[in-house]
Amino acid sequence: MQLAPGQSNPPYFVMPFIGDNRFYKTAIADLDGDGTLDWVVKQPIESIDPYVDFWVPSGDTYKIEAYANDGTPLWQHDLGWSIEMGIWYSPYIAKDLDGDQQAEVILKTGEGDPRDADGKVTSGPEYLTVLNGKTGALIAQTNWPSRDGLGGYNFASRNQIGVAYLDGVIPHIIVERGTYWYMKVLAYRLDGNTLTEVWHWDNLVGAPEDLKGQGAHWMLAADLDADGFDEVILGSLVLDHDGTPLWTTGLRHPDYVYLSDLDPNRPGWEIYYAVETPQAANGMCMVDAATGEILWGFTEATTHIHFGFCGDITANHDGSECYGGERDDVAKRWLWSADGEILSNETFGATATSIGYWDADRQKELLGDHKITKYQGDILATALYGNINQVADIVGDWREEIIVFTNAALG
Repeated sequence: MQLAPGQSNPPYFVMPFIGDNRFYKTAIADLDGDGTLDWVVKQPIESIDPYVDFWVPSGDTYKIEAYANDGTPLWQHDLGWSIEMGIWYSPYIAKDLDGDQQAEVILKTGEGDPRDADGKVTSGPEYLTVLNGKTGALIAQTNWPSRDGLGGYNFASRNQIGVAYLDGVIPHIIVERGTYWYMKVLAYRLDGNTLTEVWHWDNLVGAPEDLKGQGAHWMLAADLDADGFDEVILGSLVLDHDGTPLWTTGLRHPDYVYLSDLDPNRPGWEIYYAVETPQAANGMCMVDAATGEILWGFTEATTHIHFGFCGDITANHDGSECYGGERDDVAKRWLWSADGEILSNETFGATATSIGYWDADRQKELLGDHKITKYQGDILATALYGNINQVADIVGDWREEIIVFTNAALG
């Protein structure tokens, strides 16, 4: 990052890794109970997609590595050849599951080298695994949802992990397999060294059509209906805390899902959707998070809304602005107000691959193209080195830090 005139101390730190690889993902949590946030990274950087036109054989194996806050290496876990190199094959998170103030690392693992002649993993054992965050030692393990019934390699290779407070008190692990049409979802509670299944849900047999094909690239969890228990948001479908469907928009697969109090002028929370599946209407829309009722939506047809963000980037309108755009038509971009007014058709492009709270005001800044920019305003920083991996408040001052990766380092 380029320093301001007269600034001698850089407003960043650099943490080197073992080896010379760039890392791919990072989870942030207090692993050792000292009150500071530590790092769990996945490296090397590689992301293979299971779809037939994108898939290639893995050339290496992922390593999950834990580092203390100051960069001290804690442990490494090699996922081996049973986990192919791609985000869909290798979900992991860090979360304190047992209340001891030390986060566990929860991940999907396998066993041995079950690759077929092409290099795909289509058989062999798969596990939901919980590791001690401080030492990397095994705490608990159970079978991952099976590949059966999901419609072949591409769909069966889609896996996710999340956490939800299903009883309002204890964090539960949520695992999902399938995503694009059929889905299997299971909830587990960590009881000592045992993973106890709490409920499971799937849409394989007898499920209504509007419960199929609703999944997204990630899951979210929050108490949507203010009953004290978290719901699980699986794209356009929401499961209640007991694993039963709460609501679905039926809009199929969204590329972007943003949950928050997006519109402060109405009660409760909202969800903004940017939907990949072609729609006659509502390809970009905002819904009531408690009920799934569509509050407003785009009235024209869309083919593949592929770009989007949601956040308060201007003080000229209440609440969060919502952005969406067609994948294959740069002229079709829309910036919405929280109440559904089209504010502009501008193209943000590389200047807004992310947004975040950077300075002292209540509006988010645009992050991208190696700089930080106020919407319709000044450039606040340039020469932002590295590629953005995550934006989060890791210091605790409510403003957000930008986590980037470079060769063999995190900054």
